[in-house]
Amino acid sequence: MAIPVILAEALTATEFFVAFRHAFSGTLRNVNRVIGIALGIYFTLIAGHLIINVIPSISWRGPIDIISVGFYVAGFAPLLSIALLELGIIEKTTLPRTSHGISYQPSHHVPYICPYCHDIRHAEPDTVGINT
Repeated sequence: MAIPVILAEALTATEFFVAFRHAFSGTLRNVNRVIGIALGIYFTLIAGHLIINVIPSISWRGPIDIISVGFYVAGFAPLLSIALLELGIIEKTTLPRTSHGISYQPSHHVPYICPYCHDIRHAEPDTVGINT
């Protein structure tokens, strides 16, 4: 139990550094890549072992047992996806980046959040919130 948690924490920490420093190459990115592959494969093997050998023999005490074990075992899916992305088995898609490096534009969602803020949706992205 400790190994996947330690690897998950290490993956999260290195991912923050890679993302915020834009370090898409170098030692830190390689460490992040190795951790992602190792965690995905290791946790998939753990989940497979639990599904095949442990879960059929569990004496369930109630629905919360089923829910908690189910969510724990389901955690292999995103971790396996990370490993497959890092290995290049499934392809990464890149979103178009703007001049400030952000591809998500919250102004597209403003009408749903604040229906009276329609002026923000039609404003230029660089002028939103700037008083000239």
